[in-house]
Amino acid sequence: MRKSIPAAVLSLALVPMMIGCGTGGGSRTSLPASLDNARTLTREWIERDPVMFWSWGEFVLLYGFWKLHEITGDAAVPAYVSNFLDENLYFYTPIASDFFSPATLVLLSCAETGAGDYCGLPDEFDDYFAAVKREEGAIVHLTGVPGQDRQVWVDSLFMDGAYLIERGRETGDPGWYAEAASQFVRFDRILSDPATGLLNHGFDFATGRMMNDPGVFWARGNAWYLASLGNLLTVLPPDHPDRAGLEALWRKRVESILPRQNEDGSWNTLLLEIAGNYAETSATALFAFGLATGLEAGLTDAGAREAVFQALDYLNGIIYESGGRHFLPDTSGGTSPGTAEYYLSIPRVINQNYGIGAYILAAIETARLRGEIE
Repeated sequence: MRKSIPAAVLSLALVPMMIGCGTGGGSRTSLPASLDNARTLTREWIERDPVMFWSWGEFVLLYGFWKLHEITGDAAVPAYVSNFLDENLYFYTPIASDFFSPATLVLLSCAETGAGDYCGLPDEFDDYFAAVKREEGAIVHLTGVPGQDRQVWVDSLFMDGAYLIERGRETGDPGWYAEAASQFVRFDRILSDPATGLLNHGFDFATGRMMNDPGVFWARGNAWYLASLGNLLTVLPPDHPDRAGLEALWRKRVESILPRQNEDGSWNTLLLEIAGNYAETSATALFAFGLATGLEAGLTDAGAREAVFQALDYLNGIIYESGGRHFLPDTSGGTSPGTAEYYLSIPRVINQNYGIGAYILAAIETARLRGEIE
């Protein structure tokens, strides 16, 4: 049976979120108007409290919530995340990066509150990385599925990379950043297409072949890489020995994706010209996040700054209100490597959890890039 946050506690916790643009209300800082949608989507989700599971989509959603909380200091998000962990942690089974990723929420929650029974688990989570670095030292996506445990998927760089980054932030141990840095280099070597600089979705060492069709480049996969890399660059010390190489990888990714941005600021679900292609929300948001964080980390690229602003304008423009609720459309569903026809057949979902999380991350970093928040 699911546990619910007591209504009285929830109503009190939500006060700072509902008045976040005011001059107090318990918030660390007032939110600029550009974050109104991020705050609203967060508040409405928590108020509805839909059933969630221990998986990657929930992680991306709650990671976005938490980053907004780091700005506002509202009490609703830690309470909601703690409740999620209490309800779902027993589902933790490290058989894939998808089902490892919510472990990052344990780090964030325990670093702030130290209150959960699960706060002793990070040492166990750390052991996960000894088991998943199998192919040329790269993290494999599926660790507990015989016959599929030699596959490297680009998704893992965000799902596992967030843990490496947050563990480094929490402990101050440079080894975590070094491990994260090494994964970007390995994934680039394994998945990068030399002609375009774009990333393939997955490579199977058992067959020695890419898992997606040749020339079919999935936008969200490329965006997972850029988003996680930008996130790392914001915390990596300026004198870190891996920094120059990572900055070169960021520029390589940026050069490959900027020419493929649509005039309206979006990116299509496939980064190629093909009938049936469509503007996809989560990829657009994650590209904006990865571009913005790289720029905030001190990198420069002609056109990247404007690309971020155009992407956020596009995303804000497609959010709509109906029946007192706000909706973010056109996030493609969960996706495995495949053919162009397969990618285009994935249903588009309204208010998909990871789409909302990616949007919130992008909105925060765009506001930071504009100087609206510190």
